[in-house]
Amino acid sequence: MSQYFRILFISLIASLILVPLAGFVAFKFGILDHPKERKIHKQPMPKLGGVALYLAFAIGALFSFDYSHQMRGILIGSSIIFFIGLIEDIKHLRASLRLVFQLIASIVVIMHGVVIKVFPSYSANVMVTVIGLIGITNALNFLDNMDGLAAGIAAICSFGIAAIAYRTSQHWLVFLSVSLFGSCVGFLRYNFKPAKIFMGDSGSTFLGFTLAALAIMSNWSESKVVAISIPVLIFGLMIFDTTMITILRIVEGKVRTFRQWLEHADTDHVSHRLVHMGLSEREAVMFLYICNFITVGIAISMPRDGIKTASFAFTGFIFVCAYGIWKLHQIKKHKISYKRG
Repeated sequence: MSQYFRILFISLIASLILVPLAGFVAFKFGILDHPKERKIHKQPMPKLGGVALYLAFAIGALFSFDYSHQMRGILIGSSIIFFIGLIEDIKHLRASLRLVFQLIASIVVIMHGVVIKVFPSYSANVMVTVIGLIGITNALNFLDNMDGLAAGIAAICSFGIAAIAYRTSQHWLVFLSVSLFGSCVGFLRYNFKPAKIFMGDSGSTFLGFTLAALAIMSNWSESKVVAISIPVLIFGLMIFDTTMITILRIVEGKVRTFRQWLEHADTDHVSHRLVHMGLSEREAVMFLYICNFITVGIAISMPRDGIKTASFAFTGFIFVCAYGIWKLHQIKKHKISYKRG
C-alpha cells in the first residue's frame, strides 16, 4: 500500500509544479487557445497543460523500473498519442491523420498483449480492442469542453480502476492508474473554473487512450458479463456523451459522413445541454462528476462473480442513456425555439 501512496504523491507534486511551467512556456511561444464562436472562454488560454499531465504521469510511472510487458506497451502507446496531440496543439492536423496515429498506437498496445478477451475469435477481440481504444480516446477529447470537466472525469475513472485493481491484486494496474490519478488531481488545481490553463489535445487524448488501455489490461472477472459491464460503467459518462452527440447530430442533420463526425465541433455536448437547462458551468461540471461517481461506485462494488448484478446494472445503464438522450434532445429543441421567439 505504501508504494502506491508514494507514486500518488510523486505524480501529484510533479503535476502541481509542472502545470504552471507549462503555462509559462505556452504564453512565451504563443501556444494559446484563442476565443472563437463555439468556445466558452473569453480570453486566450495556454494549452500545454497536456505536457504537464504526461510528464507527471511519466515521473510517477518511472518511479519504478520494474515493468511488465503490457505496461511497456501502454507507456509507448500513450506516448505516441501524446506527441501527435502535442503537434495538433501547436499546428492543426487533419482528423484523418490523427486517426492513423491512434490506430498505430492501438496496434503497439495490442502487440504488447493488451487485448480484450471476450470473444472466441482473436481477430474479433483485436477489432473490439481497437474500437475501444480509439473510441474512449476521442470520447474524453470531446468532453474537454468546460473547465475541469475532462481532468475531473479522468481522475474519477482512474480512481475507479485503481480501486478495483487493488481489490483484485493487480499490481501493474494499480501502479499506472494511481500515477494517472495523481497527475489529474494536480492539474485540476489550475484547470477547475476559472481555469488558468487548458490540457489541449495532447492532454485529453493521452488521458483517454491511457484509461482505455488500463481498462483493457485489467482482468475484471472470469464472467464475460461482468468483464464488459465494469468498464462500461467506469466510462459511462464518456460513452453516453459520445453516443448522444453522434445520434443527435445525425438526427439534426449536422453530420452525414464519418469525416464530418470526426471534425465537427459544436456546443451540443451533455455539459452544454445542462447549461441550456439553466445550470451554471460549475454546476454542470459538478453534476457530471456526481453522475460519474455513481457509475464508478457501482463498478467498484460489483462482485467479480456478480453476473445478475452486472446484467441489471448494464441494462439500467442502457435505459438511463436512452432516456437521457431523448430528454436532453427535447430540452435543446425547446431552448432553440424559445430563443428564436
